[in-house]
Amino acid sequence: MKKILRTAVSGLGRIAWDFHLPQLCAHDGFHPVAVVDPCRERLAEAQARFGVSALYTDFEPMLEELHPDLVVIASPTVFHADQAIWAMRAGCDVFCDKPLALCSAEAEAMFRTARETGRKLMTYQPHRLNGEARAVRAILDSGKLGPLYLIERHLSNYARRNDWQAFRKNGGGMLLNYGSHYIDQLLYLTGSRVGHVRCELRRIASLGDADDVVHALITAGSGLLFDLDI
Repeated sequence: MKKILRTAVSGLGRIAWDFHLPQLCAHDGFHPVAVVDPCRERLAEAQARFGVSALYTDFEPMLEELHPDLVVIASPTVFHADQAIWAMRAGCDVFCDKPLALCSAEAEAMFRTARETGRKLMTYQPHRLNGEARAVRAILDSGKLGPLYLIERHLSNYARRNDWQAFRKNGGGMLLNYGSHYIDQLLYLTGSRVGHVRCELRRIASLGDADDVVHALITAGSGLLFDLDI
């Protein structure tokens, strides 16, 4: 008999609203049993649109009362480590949005908790599987380019961001939010590990204090160079 995963979603911003909750509702292996968000109006909207009956403004009471099988963490980055650790200690597997944490120390604490509790800790990296990544993988696998020495990745648009991701205290900025996608994509496509990193950050147009310009040069352990410009 197929197991149905009782799933709770923390954070009802864009990524949960447009991606996680619709996908959970579309697949019969998941049963969304609860949503968590400090905004009561958003909770009511989630109940009406997705049919989730258990609504919480606080994360820990949800864990204590419902004990879900899986928790999807789509809250702002500043909450990722605490919520993931609480969930794993409560016996839940965790699917956490990117970036996984604010810093390497928080990420290590999350990994350590996963090992100690035997729970699964997963992170959302969809840019490994999108169309452009599959096309690049096919080209690399063909060998037609010969030995690689440099891959450049550029992403440019203009926006004066003024939401929570515009502020460093929340884990905002282009390096954490866009860079986490594209650095992961580059490493995944080439099977590389990071050897050395040089990075420059600037705040040019953002209405907050977080970076909105990123230029990183990453040297892989093999010597392959990644030039990332956001």
